[in-house]
Parts: sequence; C-alpha cells; structure tokens
Amino acid sequence: MMNCKSFNKNLKEYLENDTTIRTSDQMNEHKKHCENCKRLYNEKLEVRISLEELFNLDSVSYTSQSQEIISKLDDKYYSRSVIFRLKYHFRRNILSYSSAMAIAILFIISLPTLKENVVNLKTSNNVPKITDTIISDTIVSDKITVKNSFDIKTAKLNNKTYFYGSLKENVLIETKDGKNIFTYNIKDESSSIIAKVYDSNNILNNVICNSKWIIWVEHEPSIKDTTTDTLTYTVPYKWQIVAQNVATGEKKIIDKCSFTTTNYKTYGIGYIVPTQLSVYNNTLVYCKTEPDNLQVKSELIKVDLNSNIKNIIASTNNVLDEWIHECSIYDNKIIWSKYKERYNKNLESSSEYKFSDLFIYNLNTKTIEQLTFNGHYASPSIYKNKVAAIKFPLRNPGEVTMNTEIAMIDLNSKKIQTIVDENSPCYSKVENDLYRCFPILSDKYLTWKNNFYGNNYIYDYTTNKFIKLVNEVDIKTNQNDVYTMDKNDIYFMDNNYALMYKTSPKTSSTEQVCVFLDTITK
Repeated sequence: MMNCKSFNKNLKEYLENDTTIRTSDQMNEHKKHCENCKRLYNEKLEVRISLEELFNLDSVSYTSQSQEIISKLDDKYYSRSVIFRLKYHFRRNILSYSSAMAIAILFIISLPTLKENVVNLKTSNNVPKITDTIISDTIVSDKITVKNSFDIKTAKLNNKTYFYGSLKENVLIETKDGKNIFTYNIKDESSSIIAKVYDSNNILNNVICNSKWIIWVEHEPSIKDTTTDTLTYTVPYKWQIVAQNVATGEKKIIDKCSFTTTNYKTYGIGYIVPTQLSVYNNTLVYCKTEPDNLQVKSELIKVDLNSNIKNIIASTNNVLDEWIHECSIYDNKIIWSKYKERYNKNLESSSEYKFSDLFIYNLNTKTIEQLTFNGHYASPSIYKNKVAAIKFPLRNPGEVTMNTEIAMIDLNSKKIQTIVDENSPCYSKVENDLYRCFPILSDKYLTWKNNFYGNNYIYDYTTNKFIKLVNEVDIKTNQNDVYTMDKNDIYFMDNNYALMYKTSPKTSSTEQVCVFLDTITK
C-alpha cells in the first residue's frame, strides 16, 4: 500500500495524469483513507485550476467528491442579495483569488528577469544576428625560424594504452580496453580506474576532460555481417554523450542519438556520431547531426554541466548544403566552422565544400560574429585572443594534390597569419601534398598533425619560432632513395604537456612519451 511520502512524491505527475495505471490506482486508494493527503490533493488541484484560468490554459478534467455539495450551496446562496452574493463568492473562491494574486505580484516583480530569460532562450535556439566581418584577409609575413631545443624533459608512457589529455598536474587520462577510463600518474606510473561507459554494451569513441569534468562519447560496437561472404560490419550510430563530475563521481547522460537508421544521404558516419567536443570550466560544446524528415541537419550545442541547461547556438538545414562540424570553447567565446556549397566535380580545394567559414559566439553578449566570408578555414582551436585553423588553399589548374595550411588569427589585431605551409622551415623538403589538420593552441604554443606523416614540431607564437621536440628518423622509401622524414607525431598538447608517439632512430620502434613543455629552453 502507498504511504504519504510516496503520495507526495508522485503528486505532481498524478495531477498531470502522467502516472502509470498502477500508481494512479494506488494514489486513489490512499486518498480514500488519508485525510491529510486528500486535503493536499484538493489544495494542489485548486491551485492548478486557478493557474489554468489565470493564463487561459487548457483545462484538466477531474472529479471532486464535494462537487454535488458545492453545486447545491451555489444554488442556495447565489440567489440572495448582491452584497451577500459577493461575500459568499469571495469566501467560496478565496484560495483561487489568493493564488492568483500571489502569482500576479510575483509575475510583476519578475518581469525584468523573465524578459531577459525569454530573450536568451530565443537567441540560443534561433541563430543570433550575425555581425559584419571583423577579420581582414591581410596575410602577415613575419619571418619564421626554426629552433632546436635540447635537454627537454620527457617521460615514457605505456604503449598499450591511449592517452586523451591531462586531468591535473602529473595526472593524465587514458583508456585501455574501450570500456574504462583510467587516471595515470606520470611520476610513479600508477594507474587507477576513474570512469566507465554508461552502457556496458557500448564502447568509447572520444574522451575529453578538465579538472572538473570527464566527458566522453560512447556508441554501440560494430557487428560483423554474417549474411554475406565478404568481410563487412554494421555501421555504429547509436551514441550518447556522458559527463562525470570529477569531485563527486556523479555520472549523467548529456545527449543521445536521435537516428533510428543510417539510411540517409550523408557523407559517412562522421555526420552521425559526434567526434569533436570541447569543454571550459562547466560549459561543454559539441556539434551533432539530427534527422529532419528525409534530410539531416546539423547543430552546435552548448550545455551548462551544472544546471543541465542545453541551448542550440547555431544550426543548418540539409548537411548536403551546409554543415556545422568542428567547434572549440575558451572562456566566454565559442568558435566553430561551417561548410557550405558542396562541389559536384573538379574540386578547387582539398575540402569537399566550396567554402568553409569561421563563426564566433560571445556568451556574454549572446551575439555571433562571422570571422571569414566565403573563405576556406576549418577545424578551429581557440585560446584567449588567438584562433588556429586549417586553411584550404585553392588548387592550381590540373593540380590534384591534397594540401592544407595552418593559419592563426589574432582577434585583437584582426589579422590572419599563415604559420605552416609546404615551404615552412619545419620541413626538410617542400611538402606540397600534406593534409595538415587538428591544430591545437595553448598559452604560447601551436601544434598540428600532418596526416600519416606525423609532426615533430610546436610553434612558439610569442617568439615566432618552430621548436623541434625530438630527433628525426631516416626512412628508406626504396633501396636507392634515402631521405629524412619525421615519423614522430604529437597528438595532444595543453599548457603543461605534449603527448606524442616517438620513433627510435636505431630500431624504428615506436613509443609514447610525455613532453614537459616548461623545460623548453629559450
């Protein structure tokens, strides 16, 4: 039998006819024998009716055991004098009038706050007005040099795990089996589990963290298709984003996949499973796609991890025409790239789209600024007043190479500077067929990836110098051709550490190392 505590817990859903049949029957039975809960129910019901009448909401059908008595009293007392009828009417509806008066006073007092909240909500779920460009196309041609730094402190990491970043000083985040997330202490090499997938059937896809939160994407695993003789697997698409509070261990689902099938016209699974997330303090941002009838739309989402309030900052309709894909957050600024006008044939750049532009959202003013117009910039990373991004240069007629550059934007001076291209001094020869991607910014350094070749350099934008972190390796392409190609690869960097794969010059074996950036000499 239901008790008073359970009755109170389910009362809100009961009044809204939102309980299960079993719970509803239990509450009806409890109400028959408990005068206190019955009285509480009648009071809440009266308030609910008053609110509906006050704001012209759709009424809720209900039955009251006192309805017949009230009807008889109304027939008796409403037939008397005007003064008597007014007194009776006030007493008869005193709870309704009192509730309405209290709500009206509260509404008037809260008008400024309510107005602000309504504006914010509209701004979040409808694309804010975009201001004129603030970035000029001036290319800064400051001379960039290379600096070899010796005696940089490094720590060898476990080769059998993958490291995603640093949780705090001397503590990294790693995964070993696709199910569990571990902390790894650089000093004593100890490891301990800190989180695991929310659904035990899922596998980890991506993990990010700061000192307050660990956030990851998990999705269903690929399953081998046994109906055919060819080696094929089902495409995983049922994903969810999970956040865990570092201090309390509380874990919650932030978002889930809305797709029920992959039978949509898109350009691959990257359009369905979120692959890039960014967090600053208690704010998470990510890009996602949503089914929209027979099409797929894209959205940029901001989530307050404390209050669980989720807002749509920007959105597009059909991803075949426009696609919001990469984003980054620092302090009160969120930056993202939007691709538009997909090529039908004869690509003019390395991108599948004709244009890719950068946009920035100010969390304080709730406004969007478009940084580039009909440009070729993507995959932005933001730190303070600096933005790093991929630049897709236009191809020359007949050129088929896949070539990108790394550019940096100063939000104060409104200037763009190309940092890395095929002629940069960090390459031992002209590299005009490299997909330079995934730029990362810290308080003084910039780094990136060189698709399958790897990258061994960071760029100090305070001194305008490339810094080589480890020695290069001689790679033989054939018996007669020997040249130096960097097979070391930086895959993570923050203000304190750079994590990278390092290839031994003697054995060509690869190991993971953590580079202590504060040991780099000037």
